[in-house]
Amino acid sequence: MPNEGVYRVMHLLKKNDEVHIAISDLLVELGGACVVLEWASPLSKQDPLVYEELDLALLEVFEDAVIDYLYHGQIEYRSTKK
Repeated sequence: MPNEGVYRVMHLLKKNDEVHIAISDLLVELGGACVVLEWASPLSKQDPLVYEELDLALLEVFEDAVIDYLYHGQIEYRSTKK
């Protein structure tokens, strides 16, 4: 389990019936982790607007110049906007 903080994670993202490779923020706090697909404000990384909780068993450390983790599961984008 990563320490609390914000990291970069690569994952598969399903949006509009298409699957893409995406890089998103990984938010870790209070013993849980989620991938943030949209922040409430682009200037503040404090309020996730669209996010999905992750299965920690599918998270792998993958430190390079771009990402910190690789997620071996697929995430479906579900917008909260109407």
